Amino acid sequence: MPKVNDGDVIKILNDAADKIVQKAKENASWSSTIPNAISSEPAVATSDGYEVAIKLDASKDGPAPQSAAFEFGSGIHATRGRKGKYVIEPKNKQVLAFPTERWEGFSYPVESGPKMIGISTDNNFLLRYVDHPGVSQKAFVTPAILETIDEVEQKINQAIGIILSAGDNIEVLK
Repeated sequence: MPKVNDGDVIKILNDAADKIVQKAKENASWSSTIPNAISSEPAVATSDGYEVAIKLDASKDGPAPQSAAFEFGSGIHATRGRKGKYVIEPKNKQVLAFPTERWEGFSYPVESGPKMIGISTDNNFLLRYVDHPGVSQKAFVTPAILETIDEVEQKINQAIGIILSAGDNIEVLK
């Protein structure tokens, strides 16, 4: 019986993954960093079959640490995990500073308290911490999978055809 040519199957699976990655990058084109965080791992033959992975590098030192927050939403907007605001404190300075024009409806006077220190001479809020609400979901990988599903399905069927035509990978269950 003929043996499966793993190279043919792997090429097809890599092509399928590349289609998803290309579409996900297009979907994330609103960001200057997120497209750089989307890639695919090369397909490999395993003892159980074949594997290929779409990768989103949301690591702290990666190209777009915020990418997962946009794919799934974060904070009060989270579609996965714990919902709720999260505290952000200064890392390299004593206080956080934000331009007052970022807050609609802001009016003087500003009362100081556990969070608010006051307003700087250059019109910035000075804060000890903020309760960040997170970001709304703006998915790009999941829609890419859904938008390319027909083309990817055809490629997977093509790979299955190669595997089945070799015949030696078929186990008849009795």
